[in-house]
Amino acid sequence: MKPTISVIIPCYNYARYLPEAVESVINQTFQDFEIIIVNDGSTDNTQSVAESLIKKYSQYKIRLINQENSGNPAISRNRGIKLSAGKYILCLDADDKLAPTMLEECLNVLKTTPEVAIVYTDRLDFDGEDSVVLAKDYNFEKLKYENHISYCALFKKEVWEKVGGYRTNVIGCEDWDFWIAAGSRGFYGYHINKPLFHYRKHSSGVYQQALRNMRLLKAKIILNNPQVYSEKEILEAKNILKTSNENKTVPLVSVILPTYNRPESLEKALQSLNNQTFQNFEVIIINDGGVDVSQIVEKNNQKNNFIYIYHEFNRGLPAARNTGIKMAQGKYLAYLDDDDIFYPEHLQTLFDVLENTDYKVAFTDSMRAVYKKIDNRLILVSKERFASNDFNLENLFVENYIPIICVMHQKDCLESVGLFDESLTSHEDWDMLIKLAHKYTFKHIPRITCEFSWIDDEIREGKRRIEFLSTLLKVYERYETSDKINVTILQKQKQKLLQSLQWAYRQIVNLQASNSELAAIQNNLSWKILNRYLFRVFDRWIIPFGTKRRALLEKFFRKKADKPEIYTDSQQVKVKKIIKSQINSKEIKKFIIYTHSKGNYFFNEIRDLIKDGLAELGYMVEVKNEADWWYDEPVWHIVVAPHEFFQIGKAKREGSELFPENLILVNTEQPSTKWAYLATEYFPYAKSIWDINFDSAQQILKKGLKCNFLPLGYVENCYLFKEVKILPNNYATYHLDQKIKYKSYFNAGYKNRPIDVSYVGCSTQRRDKFFASCAPVLSKYNTFIHFSEGLNSPVIPGSTTFMNSETTLGIMQRTKISLNIHQGADKYFEWHRIVLLGIAQKNLVVSEPSINSQIFKPNLHFVEAKLKDIPELIDYYLTNEKGIEEANKIIENGYKEFINCRLNKHLQALISELVNESA
Repeated sequence: MKPTISVIIPCYNYARYLPEAVESVINQTFQDFEIIIVNDGSTDNTQSVAESLIKKYSQYKIRLINQENSGNPAISRNRGIKLSAGKYILCLDADDKLAPTMLEECLNVLKTTPEVAIVYTDRLDFDGEDSVVLAKDYNFEKLKYENHISYCALFKKEVWEKVGGYRTNVIGCEDWDFWIAAGSRGFYGYHINKPLFHYRKHSSGVYQQALRNMRLLKAKIILNNPQVYSEKEILEAKNILKTSNENKTVPLVSVILPTYNRPESLEKALQSLNNQTFQNFEVIIINDGGVDVSQIVEKNNQKNNFIYIYHEFNRGLPAARNTGIKMAQGKYLAYLDDDDIFYPEHLQTLFDVLENTDYKVAFTDSMRAVYKKIDNRLILVSKERFASNDFNLENLFVENYIPIICVMHQKDCLESVGLFDESLTSHEDWDMLIKLAHKYTFKHIPRITCEFSWIDDEIREGKRRIEFLSTLLKVYERYETSDKINVTILQKQKQKLLQSLQWAYRQIVNLQASNSELAAIQNNLSWKILNRYLFRVFDRWIIPFGTKRRALLEKFFRKKADKPEIYTDSQQVKVKKIIKSQINSKEIKKFIIYTHSKGNYFFNEIRDLIKDGLAELGYMVEVKNEADWWYDEPVWHIVVAPHEFFQIGKAKREGSELFPENLILVNTEQPSTKWAYLATEYFPYAKSIWDINFDSAQQILKKGLKCNFLPLGYVENCYLFKEVKILPNNYATYHLDQKIKYKSYFNAGYKNRPIDVSYVGCSTQRRDKFFASCAPVLSKYNTFIHFSEGLNSPVIPGSTTFMNSETTLGIMQRTKISLNIHQGADKYFEWHRIVLLGIAQKNLVVSEPSINSQIFKPNLHFVEAKLKDIPELIDYYLTNEKGIEEANKIIENGYKEFINCRLNKHLQALISELVNESA
């Protein structure tokens, strides 16, 4: 059975309001209706919300129509009405509502008054201070010149059929045009003196709020309905339309201008646009949810080339620019912020270069206007030239030296690089420039053509710097695998990162005095950056491996090696067999082995094992830290490659032209890692590959490359350098390797399990002895101990930096007591990092004494104890009532100390050391 009324609800990105609109219809006193929701290509979750409403109110007739975005309410309403079954129609926007008796009272009028075809009511504006807007009684003669009928009215479907639907050429006035068309055909209206239509008070959506020439819209309405207007009015309308069409040309340049709550400076920006010597441009002003500036825009729209768009709520600078770009018609795009200005020649200068050269991106120089806040007013204190310098891709990867206000580019460039990244809260302009630089070379015009403002405000700048550091990390991470990244860029990035961190710490004292919460955020971010220094690849550069610099020659030597004690006979035999099977040339008797100057214990051991094996077979062996392929005599080259070797660049750039014919590549990378992927770039250029991982060797063989398994790694239970101890059966721990997240028993048992006592670090004889003696106590509790396997070096202590930082934090987040069994009394960074992580996660940190403990006060912020006393303390703090109370107090004190940023002096010293090392 067909419903009496069809309620049409067009919706574009109003998922958050849609349930209220639908529920207001569901709650009507008149129940014979259907609801048709028209989703106009929404980019939010409109579709899923609508589907959930259909499921929730399954006893009602609710349909969903999905269509591509039209940006035109008339199109959405027409489609919904066309598919409707009701005798009467009511259109309701997705952000508005109906009073419970709206349908009943309007329908009663239509049924009892045959001459009436349209029924409308007064309006209640809500969402803020409620107010009633009284509508006028129906008068068609007045309606022709001023609309007094809300869009939300109940009318006979016959009206829509006779009129031919809502017209699509009068966006923003389609309802007024529809009521005039209805009246011209004898379909008149009736006013109910009650506020039954509830209108949500906010600036309307993007497309509906475009600033239009009302004279032009009125002219179109007259020409749409000529039967009700005089000849004079029709002639005037035609002239208005003709003049508009003659003046309407597709602009060559579109200026994107976002604004948010800066009406005074916006007016200056608009005035600078009116002063441009270049004339063929449009300006798209995007008000990103700020105060209404439509009157300012209209006042300054001297050339009728301003388009005004309003975001209903603040979506951020990248989203605002993207909205403008989507509406832009120009061949070129330029960018202006609401507190900046163009000098008169700006657009002309950039346009002339781009139009008369092959460049697609160009930029000029600018002035920086420095303002200071004095007595709550911004005062201009100085102006200085901000020279962008010539285009340099390496410098652009390190920092943004090109203000976006200086840039103009072809709009079609964005087809290949995409729009601004809306996930970035800053640096979105820099990110866009990097994307453009991957595809296009920029043209620098050394001429000052614009001016941007900079506010000298300590607190404001402190907040901006925190945001700056956070997004700086994001941008570096995003492009660190780019094929345009090289060693020089990585080194500069590290230096920039650490210098920025130093700058931030110079501000933290002032921040702490004025905003302790902000200072705490700064402190957390600083640790994230320091951890990046330890964990991220580009922060580990020392001297690049594989450069063309010629190393100092070392003396060739022949040696009969003594069999190392740490190697077994069977392992040494395997090495000899592989060497014999791979090297059968009698002419070549000399080998050059390359590792890396960083002196990593693990790689040096592999190098020495191969070196000794070759020497024992009678070959001459030379060891180098830098690659040097050029020899007059025939030699074999062996590369024992650490991570840094593969990060230098792709094989086609730095591998193939450097690799000699007789080269053996020893691969130490674990399968399914980023390093293994990078290493594969080099494999085809090696004569042979020796892989320390059996699975990896199998994968290489499957690719048709020559590869042998060399069992020298710290995987697959093959521990060459030190025998792994078997822990006692009652030892209540897990002994895991670095791939902790892949262990099924870890996922099943410990992933979300509360932990009483935890330790994260590497295995040493001293620690092994302690934990063995402590086993009877630890076995009583839920204990988690992670040893970083394969880091049992007698030369370089193992480090938790080899353990995934997220795993470490995940463990500590579930821990009551964190143990810190360190390397001894020497000062070292690891002590501070582990203790800080424990305190930050509100653990009770129990640590051995250290000279670093001056940072925190023992027994106030953490518990300091000798090894022999720790087992008893574990019992005390976990089971004794008084001990539990003391532990909670220490945890609270430690966390407060952490939040209060008392670590600044020490952290700043550490950062200074890192900067000095980097330099």
